[in-house]
Amino acid sequence: MVQVDFSHDWRILAQYLSSDRVASLAAAELCQILKQVTGHDIPVVVETPTGMPVNRLWNDAGEMDGFDWQAGSDAIDLHGHNTRGLLIYENSS
Repeated sequence: MVQVDFSHDWRILAQYLSSDRVASLAAAELCQILKQVTGHDIPVVVETPTGMPVNRLWNDAGEMDGFDWQAGSDAIDLHGHNTRGLLIYENSS
């Protein structure tokens, strides 16, 4: 089992997403959800941080929504099959 310690200086790496509105929204949503869950502000960056744990957020240009993920103690990869696959859908009803 992988243990992730969000008290360390984590970053959300979204270097390939900044030019896409949907992907940028997905990065902002992830930032907000992680703040709610961990109590820590985890900033979005566009360059790979040195020596810091990172959430890598990236996508393909596929037609099917959905995502894959993989976690380690110092990196979490979230791979969307397309940009919509990275979005978090909240049902407030």
